[in-house]
Amino acid sequence: MNRTTRQVVERQITGLQNVLDYIETPEYKSLCITLSDTLRNKGRIYISGVGKNANIATKISESMASLGVRSGYISPTNYLHGDAGFIESLDVVIHISRSGKTDEMHAMANHLYATRPHIQQFLIHCNENLVDTFFDHFTDTHYIPNVKEGDHLETAPNTSTTVFLCFLDSITAHLSETLGFTKENFLAYHPGGNLGNSLKQELNV
Repeated sequence: MNRTTRQVVERQITGLQNVLDYIETPEYKSLCITLSDTLRNKGRIYISGVGKNANIATKISESMASLGVRSGYISPTNYLHGDAGFIESLDVVIHISRSGKTDEMHAMANHLYATRPHIQQFLIHCNENLVDTFFDHFTDTHYIPNVKEGDHLETAPNTSTTVFLCFLDSITAHLSETLGFTKENFLAYHPGGNLGNSLKQELNV
């Protein structure tokens, strides 16, 4: 087996183990409580990312929607060109960035903080050199350690996107369960395809 091929898989496994460790921390539990409170207050959770992370953010927003979690994806670039109007006073924003230094993300976060500082913003990143950095515009930051990309250049997002996907999937599942979301609810949002047909048979509807 090619060494790099194996490295891609091994590093993603390591990244996922680090997510597993992180979900036991007080910081993770505090984030889940904040997001649960947001939903109870009829707020929405916006996920934001740039580049490959935009795809992760979109997928998570769609998963949240299918599991009864009020959500949305927002592009930092589009935010600065009118989409800031999507965000309402009870909402929160989760930013995902491997470096935690993405220019477009900080431009959005800075503007949102300057105009509506009561809206909570959270950053999830993988940059060990950012850990001690203080940002006024983020309510809190969450650092997933020891995330190394697995390609031969150690540059293209692969481990980091897997880590973000798993981290946010775990939050999605937690929030849906907290809301008491049922299979009947899921079917109402997902009537099509094999999954919809299987649920119809299971539920006799």
